[in-house]
Amino acid sequence: MVRFVSFFVAVMVWATTSASALADAENGPPVLSVSGNRVISHNAPHFAINVDDAFLYLGRTDFILFGAADVQRFYFAVGNEERALTRLLVVQFEQYRDTNEYTYNGRRDEGHWIDIGPLDFRTHATVRDAGGIVERWAGRGLEYEFQHGFLSTYSLDVPGPQLMRTFTHILPGERAEIIVLYYELLGEADLDLDALNAADWGLTLDDEALTGRSPVYFPHDIVTGNAEDGSVAARLQAFWRRGAGAFSVSAH
Repeated sequence: MVRFVSFFVAVMVWATTSASALADAENGPPVLSVSGNRVISHNAPHFAINVDDAFLYLGRTDFILFGAADVQRFYFAVGNEERALTRLLVVQFEQYRDTNEYTYNGRRDEGHWIDIGPLDFRTHATVRDAGGIVERWAGRGLEYEFQHGFLSTYSLDVPGPQLMRTFTHILPGERAEIIVLYYELLGEADLDLDALNAADWGLTLDDEALTGRSPVYFPHDIVTGNAEDGSVAARLQAFWRRGAGAFSVSAH
């Protein structure tokens, strides 16, 4: 593994909405900035997401998702000499716009909830193919499309498919959320689709699962268990732990 060359030290931003437009008061949604490997919220709730030093901060994209939500995405990565990203950690802030009355409260019962520092997160894991999603849903304005455009501008690639663990915190008022997404190439976890499909977990990781609108999540008892060393389940559990170890959350 190598960290990327020094031109990435400069913060690189794609912006279709200003960051200041995402917050209007101390008790509103967080105003976020980056200092080193920390994404910091400067208003309530005050927190910092501290990304492991193995990752290099690449930059930020700002965009409007489906005309309904303002999004900020902060990218941290570990890569190799071929400029392939073997691990990617994305911190995403998403807030519904004033033009709608949507909330995120319908997701409260999904997944498994854990506490990380002062915040609670819903978390689960799946396999996705970012490149396949971009190709299949081109022009639809998915987060993956903005991500692909940002990374390809700097000749970076995330070869698919990837294991993905997500951590989602719903902010007060349920109109905004913070999401941390941890991606890892299957090969980095010493796994492949054949091995995962052969496991007796009742899952089918086909093209629809990898690129469709509804991911197939690994059973929680599988990813959190204590499987025999070297088994497919043990390698998946090691990935699950690496996702949790890639960042921490502290009060700020």
